[in-house]
Amino acid sequence: MRTKRPISEKQLKANRANAKRSTGPRTERGKTISRRNALKHGILSRIVEIGSSEGEASRSAVSSITSSFRPEACQQEELLEAIGQTWWKLGRVVKWEHESNASGEVARKMSSELLRRYEIMLVRKWHASIRESVNLERKTGESL
Repeated sequence: MRTKRPISEKQLKANRANAKRSTGPRTERGKTISRRNALKHGILSRIVEIGSSEGEASRSAVSSITSSFRPEACQQEELLEAIGQTWWKLGRVVKWEHESNASGEVARKMSSELLRRYEIMLVRKWHASIRESVNLERKTGESL
């Protein structure tokens, strides 16, 4: 492990002056871009904020599931949205898996073990949402 070397008083003063000028992004566009700096694939994100075509595909999948069941309560609608997003994310993982198998290399620099872990996690989430909807149906007597 490397030990830290003490810095001079002059360097410390310069660092503090630079830190005062470093305020981060100021425009809405800059803030939007910096918000996504750490985003790699979006599989674990709660809200899908991917490129416009993928975001549109996600919204389309969620709305088709929601509209086909016609939820009557807010809780039902939220549950169906969770099911729709999980379904769409699972489809993305499967697509990446197929791409990596077809090309002989791991898609988007993700290991096959990581893809498999995401797939298992999403399948479990999918099943949990289905169980929750069945329990809600039993409790309220209203079917989705």
